[in-house]
Amino acid sequence: SDKRIALQANETDTDFVSPKSSILDWSGRDTQTALFCHGQDPPEVSFGELRTMISSVGAYLEAQEVKKGQAVGLLIQSSAKGLASIFGVLSIGAAIVVVDPEKTPFERAETIFKDAGTEIILVDDEFYYYSFMEKFAELKGQFSLKSLGDVIAYPPQDKKAIVMTSESVFGYFYTSGTTGMPKV
Repeated sequence: SDKRIALQANETDTDFVSPKSSILDWSGRDTQTALFCHGQDPPEVSFGELRTMISSVGAYLEAQEVKKGQAVGLLIQSSAKGLASIFGVLSIGAAIVVVDPEKTPFERAETIFKDAGTEIILVDDEFYYYSFMEKFAELKGQFSLKSLGDVIAYPPQDKKAIVMTSESVFGYFYTSGTTGMPKV
């Protein structure tokens, strides 16, 4: 049956994360590989490196006086820095507004960020310094834009635990549906 095939295809003998822990419970795992980033440099990121990146994003946003519940724009691709930016925003209780810079037209991104009340946008370095200038240059006059690399280089907070609860994890997710206009 289809159910049996699906169950067999999903069998694994390796536990990557214990069911009693979460990705944020990294006790004793600082040197273990957290992510494999195909085609990126470095190709592997340890739990300790990821925690430091997350802490730096949170510290930077707190220094910018981003408040709990405030929307933070993320113009990012799938990467270790992108993941760190998501967790960094969530770690201070702010909301994520994620836009893919390669697949989203400027007008749609602008509408999404304005509608969500975004004031600050963290941008992947590749887009911030290169193709971003062509496609998203007009956002600079409307929002505070920061290179994700610069934000991750910000001094991290003390190694305090990153605490998130179901009440603190949220974001704005848009669809264009049948109208072609972004809506929550």
